[in-house]
Amino acid sequence: MVNIANTRQFGNNAYIAPMASKSDGLVDMVLVKKFPLTYSPLFAFRMFTKKLKEDDYITYLPVSEIEFKVNTKNWHLDGEFNKIKSPIHVKVQPSSLNILI
Repeated sequence: MVNIANTRQFGNNAYIAPMASKSDGLVDMVLVKKFPLTYSPLFAFRMFTKKLKEDDYITYLPVSEIEFKVNTKNWHLDGEFNKIKSPIHVKVQPSSLNILI
């Protein structure tokens, strides 16, 4: 599983990137390798207690820009199904979000 996180939380109190910061100019690319069923309870516990960390199945790559190729067009983006062609290019655009109060 490839996750590109600009904040810590997946949603529903699941934290895929507990060290991510929305203001550091980086996204956390979180790579989750296929793991044995016996690892599932530990993975879930860590994800819901903000303690998910790098191990044999999880790798964190903080980047400001990355391009990679995949063999699928099917993506889940922020809760919605999308079709995106490879290669995938992600670039952080600092200070590009305006918040109205």
